[in-house]
Amino acid sequence: MTADGDDWRDDPRWLELTLEKRAAALTRMDVIKRYLALERRSAEQADSFAAELGIGRSRFYGLCKLWERTGSPVPLAPYSEPVVPKRPSVKAERAAEIEARIGSALGSTRDRTPNVIVDAVARGWGDQTKPPARETLRRFVLQAIAREETESGEVIRREANEVARWFGEVIVFDHCLVDIFAEHRPCPRRPTLTLAIDLFTGAPIGHAVALTPPSADMVVAAIDDATLRSANLSGGQVRPRVVFGSSYAADWTRLIRRFQSSGIVMSGRRSPELPFGAPTARLIGPRLGRLRLLARAGHEEDGATAGFDPATHPVLTLEQARSVIVTNLATVLVERLGDGGGRPLLFDLADDRG
Repeated sequence: MTADGDDWRDDPRWLELTLEKRAAALTRMDVIKRYLALERRSAEQADSFAAELGIGRSRFYGLCKLWERTGSPVPLAPYSEPVVPKRPSVKAERAAEIEARIGSALGSTRDRTPNVIVDAVARGWGDQTKPPARETLRRFVLQAIAREETESGEVIRREANEVARWFGEVIVFDHCLVDIFAEHRPCPRRPTLTLAIDLFTGAPIGHAVALTPPSADMVVAAIDDATLRSANLSGGQVRPRVVFGSSYAADWTRLIRRFQSSGIVMSGRRSPELPFGAPTARLIGPRLGRLRLLARAGHEEDGATAGFDPATHPVLTLEQARSVIVTNLATVLVERLGDGGGRPLLFDLADDRG
């Protein structure tokens, strides 16, 4: 149990760790508990216990404090938070260089999708100086776009043939794989994640998770989730237009008819093979919080199972996988909406009458 009474085994951060990192965390926990159980503790004893872990005394003391404060092995894992970047200060000269490059990229295209601009700046950086981290670039890009005004005084975002000028005007539905493994027969597989992404902010306002390929039902589930998540946002309701890819399969045809019956304006590509992945890469990026997204691997026959190693990868239940995904999605949602951002979404999707 953790200091606040929760079981750390259900902590999404623990569920995300590889088996190797879990083993290291448990070893550290065992050594720390044995050290703290001593009636008298000396620096020499601390050195001895620290040596068991291959670390110095100062680091060992720090881990002991973490354990006493949290009662959880999660923060004891080596590099337990590897992809949650801090925001280092950027020197004025460096900031000026970043802003100049972003300005050039913005000036060369009408597209204002943040990840498209980030990719363009990163590709054209050159070898003279080291490019900043992707999250740093994204932060500067968002600031530049927020300052920018079009001729009408509006900031716009584009996807397919749609343009968004405010939150909720356009919701993009797309699918990808999440690079964790869940129980599935005959082999553990990566969950499929369907996202409802607000085009203007890039916020993942709704989602659905399944251990099947992308489907129309997952879009409906993401709509339900987006409706619930946005219900408590301030402001009046907004009825979105939607963008999504579809195939000619019967379930997608039924969904299109439901949108038409509901009066929902829709657009997107329809083809024999379901198109997906690219909008996620553009609007969300390569990660959802700490989770790696595989935007295009779902098109491959073995993309959901490729690379599974039982010695390395923990296998989660579907509910545990959902917990991990929801935790990371919520973090990104807050980051992108900010305080007081967003409005309640009204889809009012008609019933499926077959």
